[in-house]
Parts: sequence; structure tokens; C-alpha cells
Amino acid sequence: MRGVAIACVAVFVGCQSTADPPLAPPADGRGTRSTHHVASPSTDPIATPPTDPIAASTVLAADPASIARGRAAFDRLECARCHTHEGASVEASRDCAGCHRAIHEGTYTREGVTTEMATDFRAHVHHLVEVPRLDHLDGWLSREWVTRFLLAPHDVRPALEETMPALPMSEDVAVDLAAFLVPSAAREPERSIADDDAAIERGRAHAERLGCPSCHGFGTLWATPADGPALAPDLAHARVRLQRDAIVGFLLDPSAARPGTAMPRLVLDETTAREIAAFLVHAPLEEPAPMAPFARLPPLTRDVTFEEIEERVLRRSCWHCHADESLAYGDGGPGNTGGFGFAPREVDLSSYTHVMSGALDREGQHVSLFREIDGEPALLRVLLARHDEVRGVIDPDVRGMPLGLPPLDAEQIQLIESWIAQGRPR
Repeated sequence: MRGVAIACVAVFVGCQSTADPPLAPPADGRGTRSTHHVASPSTDPIATPPTDPIAASTVLAADPASIARGRAAFDRLECARCHTHEGASVEASRDCAGCHRAIHEGTYTREGVTTEMATDFRAHVHHLVEVPRLDHLDGWLSREWVTRFLLAPHDVRPALEETMPALPMSEDVAVDLAAFLVPSAAREPERSIADDDAAIERGRAHAERLGCPSCHGFGTLWATPADGPALAPDLAHARVRLQRDAIVGFLLDPSAARPGTAMPRLVLDETTAREIAAFLVHAPLEEPAPMAPFARLPPLTRDVTFEEIEERVLRRSCWHCHADESLAYGDGGPGNTGGFGFAPREVDLSSYTHVMSGALDREGQHVSLFREIDGEPALLRVLLARHDEVRGVIDPDVRGMPLGLPPLDAEQIQLIESWIAQGRPR
């Protein structure tokens, strides 16, 4: 049962590449911690000077060689394990999102899995059931935005618990991957998307009358509805995320513009669509209030055992990508045996012995999961880093865990911290 659960869980949790290994400080053993803030909806896009190589690479149709390299990167990074793209496929045992969908649809089958086991899986598998499609992006997304997003992912769909993780790629790889996803030349924004106050206000009135806030957030203007569709993006990103001349056509006929979209067709005339587009593109947005730093709980005074850590933490998140190969039909997960572009690091959290065995650093030497990084035990440091990431603070030397999934809650981190402080008893 454990092996099946591990085998079908997903891309959003992983470890780091050779250039950025899991739980590993720089080569000098510590290094200098550096952070930067991921752009919030109101500050995205980042202003790009004319000499910006990313901006320069997105003006014309993509070079065929760049597209070919991007396709190779798409396969190497195993994007199809989570995302649909025309012509891309992945073997069933590595189809993470497909496995999760099958579990929720009641169609999951595997040798040795009983009906009762499959039902139990459905009760515990919550993530990667709904995942954005990556086909039909040409003529829709801005290639420049895609490039920047790949290098510094941020939350585009607030109702979706999962977020895109930072995969191991250089700027050149991000440019090539964006060329593969959005190969055509960017078109000039339509002059008819007005930016006068009257048109913007009419567009807002249209959008609210049509019920857009029931599915979408819009920066500080509309809060994301708690019960809204998971894949509905925050519309504050539309002005930089989308090719502007695609917005009007999408509003008029969403399925024709993006086959497979969940967006319903609204009853609009072209004038109304253009005024809504004016609102989406030009409405003033305020800087959102920063999220408060994570508040840690004091270490527990009672005894904490590995058995409790395993039950309340490791089985719930970490085994997805840090498992013994025998539990996962030969695939120990990207955090152990590699995947999604990550090199094998042998971070196996499926038993006390394996946890104590540590991991491989970038030189292939075994290191402890409890050595210090920034004054914290490494295992604890990566869990805290995930809390920093969700509020927009990225440390390029430490990849937060679980990768791309909600961070562990205060009680779970308190357990880990207490167990380590007590000497990591079995």
C-alpha cells in the first residue's frame, strides 16, 4: 500500500540539481545567504530595460533551434508528469497527475491494489488532481512572462494549493522552454484596448455584473473566493501574463481561443469585451500587504519519537518523493533517485535508518540531514524555507520543502524541531 501511494505522487515535491543540491550549503560549507522577493501581483511584471536578454528573446518568432532545445528540456525536466502538452507523453508509472486523477475518478488500477486500498488512496490524495494544461499557449501567454515565471515561480492561482516549483534550469534553458511553449512572435497590443478612466470603470461594472469575482480574484480589488475553481487565475496577472490582443477574443469565445478551457462563454458584444479588457489591463492595483513571517512554536517538553515523526509528518508529505525504492516499484522519487531534472541525492525518509544515513552533496559525498544551514539543522531549515517562499522570499541556496506544496503547519514543524533537539530518538 505504501509503495503504491509513493509511486503515484507528484512533481511538486523534489530535491535539487547538481548545481543546487538538496539540503546542501555552498561548497565552503555555509556561504552567504541571499534572498530576493518574488513579484506580487501588483508589481509583476518586473520592469525590463531594452538590454534585458529575456525581453529581447521574446519579441520575434522563436528560433527553431531554441524551440528544439526547449522540447528537449520539456522532456528532460519531465514536465509531462504533471502537465498536458500536445505530443508529450510519459510512462504510466511516472504519470503523477494522471495517477491522482484516476484515484479521484475511481478508475485507478494496479496489480496488488484492492478496492479498499484504492478507496483509502482517494481519501488521502488531495494534490495534483487539477493541473494547468501547457498546450494551446501560443498566441495566449506572453513568452517573456513564461520565461520569467519559470525562473522565479509565484502564485498565479490562489485557490490552488499547489504552486509551480523552481526546477533546475538556467536562464538559457528557461528561454528555450518558453520558446517551445510559445513559439510565435508576440503581436502588438490592440490599440482599441482603451486606457481612459471611463472605459476602465465601465469594464469593472461589466465584470462584476457578469459574476467574474465569483471565480477570480483580482489583486487588491477582489479577494479570491474560497470556494472558487482551483485553476482560476488571479486576474491581476492578466496584463503581463497574457498577450494583450488575445484577451478580447478569449472573452468573446473562450473555447475557440483556448481549447479545453473551463471558462464559460459569456453573452458579450465586442464593445463590452474591449471595456472588460481595458479594466483588466489598466485598472490601478495597490501593493498587497506583506504576509507575516511564520511564527514558530516553542519546542515540546514531552518526549517525541521517530515513530510519531513518521506518522504525523513523513508519511503525509515526505514519502512522496523521498522513499525507499522497494516501496515505490523501483522509483524512489525525485528527492531520492532523481527526476524532474533533479540529480539523485539519496534523501530517503522512509525509515529511521535511512534518515540517519543522510544525503549526497554535490560532490557525491554523504552529508548529514542535521548539519547546520544558516544556524538551523538542515532538515528543519528546508521546512522553514518553504514558509518563506509562500510569502515571496526566495533563498537560492536552500530549496523549501515540500517543494511546491503547502508548507508544514506549526505543530508539525514543532514536532520535527523537538525531536531533533531531544537527540533524534528512535
